Amino acid sequence: MSASPSNPSSKPALRLFYLEQYRKFAECLAKCPKEGVALELGSGEGFIKEAIPDVLTSDIKLRPGVDLAIDARALPFRDGELRGVFLLDAFHHIADAGQFLSEVTRCLAPGGRVLIVDQHRGWINEPILRFFHREPFLPGTKTWTFDSSDPEADANAALAWVVFQRDQALFESKYPRLRLLSYRPHSPLVYWLTGGLKKWSLLTAGTFAYAAKFDQLLMRTSSRWGTFVDIELVKTCPRSHEPASRQKPLARVVLRTSLRVSPLLDSAPSSGSIGRRISHRFFGTPGPRASHPGSE
Repeated sequence: MSASPSNPSSKPALRLFYLEQYRKFAECLAKCPKEGVALELGSGEGFIKEAIPDVLTSDIKLRPGVDLAIDARALPFRDGELRGVFLLDAFHHIADAGQFLSEVTRCLAPGGRVLIVDQHRGWINEPILRFFHREPFLPGTKTWTFDSSDPEADANAALAWVVFQRDQALFESKYPRLRLLSYRPHSPLVYWLTGGLKKWSLLTAGTFAYAAKFDQLLMRTSSRWGTFVDIELVKTCPRSHEPASRQKPLARVVLRTSLRVSPLLDSAPSSGSIGRRISHRFFGTPGPRASHPGSE
């Protein structure tokens, strides 16, 4: 996770996994307001700027490639200054998720979005997190907080599931202007097979495609296989509770022509396109498109 010294860009299979998540961030940003700051929290040693050059990177402390040292519970931005907030495997390290959500509500512009990619309480992931992972996994916690003396290491790996699934009704009542658009589990095995941020990997850039295909097949049977989950939130407008982008559809056309996204994303194959090519070549039929379980 973020406390590991390993650089994800140095492992070809893990790099492909990260690129797929950055692709989702870029697609989410295209739906956000045109003006404002795009922020990644918990950037660690990631390489999001290769994919979205204009994003502002941050972490709990400065390191190479990180623009700002930020505590996610006290964002140093004016009200409505942010247009998009992105977290990759970082949400479960935030010691007070409620305070973070309050800050996001304050700092996001109407129509601004949050995309969280984090651990999911799935059939494969839960036993790994319970018995073989160094980070605490506490699905039975009664609160959205935990004690933290080392923000990079302290965590609750079940936090995303707790806040947005188990306590979804509480989340909706406490943060009425943050609409939960989707909760989509994915990637049952591929991350673990890359070795994560450890030095070892069971996958290469070539074999990553086979693992991605198998992940897609598992997800077609049940969303409970997912190891990671994409959680997308949007800040609604006062009174109407409709995203600004829905009220002003022309803004989307402007964003598509003005958003700077690196050509790296265009050249990097998505797991869905990889799977379709493999299926056609080896099985003689078109492969399935990436599945997107319905919103909760």
